[in-house]
Amino acid sequence: MDAQTADILVVCTGNICRSPYIEHVLRAELDRAWGPGAVRVRSAGTRAEDGRPASPPTDVRLRARGLDATAFGSRRVSADDVRGADLVLTATKAHRGEVVQLHPGALRRVFTFRELGLLAAELPEASLPATQQAGQWVREVTSTLAALRGQVPSTDIDIVDPYRREDVVYDRMEQQVTDVLPWVLRALTGREASGGATAGGPVAAG
Repeated sequence: MDAQTADILVVCTGNICRSPYIEHVLRAELDRAWGPGAVRVRSAGTRAEDGRPASPPTDVRLRARGLDATAFGSRRVSADDVRGADLVLTATKAHRGEVVQLHPGALRRVFTFRELGLLAAELPEASLPATQQAGQWVREVTSTLAALRGQVPSTDIDIVDPYRREDVVYDRMEQQVTDVLPWVLRALTGREASGGATAGGPVAAG
């Protein structure tokens, strides 16, 4: 296990809307905080067809953030994907359950994206890791948040599925991600929600 690197897996259903959006946004932020590639972010779907591009509305929203998904191709999640991930972030509770069925040993490493953000919002600064190594940080904070799982309500931790729906649903999906993104980043990088770095956190690259 490499203390300097970590692997995060993002899972939804078809791997063309929610999970590629989260994958690209999260990767960009983690590259900025830890340096490119220190935290590897991938995505997959529980019922995905291999090789499909991100949906056009997802692509539009990623481009609006300055992110390029042209090289993206969907794929179905496997037990090996889950086994190899230090942290798995899912779109919904149902996806969380499906991921754990694939590899029960990952139970304490699987959260919905919004669940992780809500847990991180309640995490005292003193509970954040002190290490400067990305891999060790991600694994330590994942373990800490797993111990707090029962402290946030299990309602409103899903992200709406916008597939083949109107733009307003894509907007809602994007907002649900954006609402908790600062807290997810606080957990995974040591930055406060305002964007400032906490003591013990990584040195921002930009």
